Amino acid sequence: EYMGGKNKTNQNKMTENRKERAKSLGESFRIIKETLENRRIEKIEEKNNQVITKSIKEERAKLGRFITLVAVGGSPGSGVTTFLKQVQILYSGSFDSDLRDSYKYIVHRDCVQYLHELIQAFEKENVEIHEDIKEDMDLLKLLPLEVPITPPIAQTISKFWSHPFVQNFYSQKKYSLHLSPFMNYFLERAEVITEEDYIPTDPDIIRVHSPATKTFVELNFVFRQLDFVLIDCPKCEPKKWLHFVETSQAMIFIADLNEYDLIKDNENVMSASIERFSNFVSDPVLQKTAMILFMNKSDLFQEKIAHVPISDYFPEFHGGSDKELGISFFLEKFMATKNEYREIYVHVTCLINIENVGFVMECVRDIVVRENLSNCDLF
Repeated sequence: EYMGGKNKTNQNKMTENRKERAKSLGESFRIIKETLENRRIEKIEEKNNQVITKSIKEERAKLGRFITLVAVGGSPGSGVTTFLKQVQILYSGSFDSDLRDSYKYIVHRDCVQYLHELIQAFEKENVEIHEDIKEDMDLLKLLPLEVPITPPIAQTISKFWSHPFVQNFYSQKKYSLHLSPFMNYFLERAEVITEEDYIPTDPDIIRVHSPATKTFVELNFVFRQLDFVLIDCPKCEPKKWLHFVETSQAMIFIADLNEYDLIKDNENVMSASIERFSNFVSDPVLQKTAMILFMNKSDLFQEKIAHVPISDYFPEFHGGSDKELGISFFLEKFMATKNEYREIYVHVTCLINIENVGFVMECVRDIVVRENLSNCDLF
């Protein structure tokens, strides 16, 4: 009996070890799959752009043929890619049919990703799921990211998303759990994006998630009879690429107002964004470059401050849920990083709104022309 019990114990340990190895192997496969997927998406995103080399940028600057704008974000989701897409729609001929068709996969992937995000939120909060949606949720949580959504699955998604229990949870928890602001947009369109003749629209493409670029990406366009090059810089340490853009006429720094309550790696994302901005403003390489600050996502900021007090994360703020006071508070923090001789041009924006992008581009053009004339002692 003793030996039999000992053998049984050993067998149980072996079974547990096998389970652990299988779990570890499964996680490794998942990471590999995500890595391959990100590489595929990067190729799609960069199809319409060219890699910028140092020699090309310097030659253009010397000839004075192009106005070079450098766009950088305070954080990965601040809106740089959205800005580039909007400028392309407005001034560079939008997206061709092949590129639109390639976005179908990304739209489907994002829809499933947001679905997984929502289901994980239910599980994180230990919510007792309504009986009407339990079966649908068990099915939907198994959907793979890399497989296109079928019409029957889209109907299940629509049924699940529109259920009052789900809608109530989303409206109550979307701020505290930092659920994506585009979740509602894509899950509402689940059946539309599976129609046979579906082609991704401009609003669809603007809202899809774009991976961080690992190289320079440029967009060439003509605006008000001037040739522009808009550069999206690599998402890595600026010291690795800053000298490549030292001849640019302006840097557009995009800060996300909506991230004041977000904590990553034990650091407030807004505070990290302010520090990043300070580093650019004080860098000797950029002292002759016009600095333009976009305080982005003002629409989401206005919604959130009514539910998530700024003072919970910045105790020195005493403006309650007043949008203008909140924006002024953060603007002061950004502006405190500059010296008295450095001029910063500021615009409060909502870059998801194409009319807003058109307006700020008018302002950017005026700023760059004025700075150039000033540098030539003509203004």
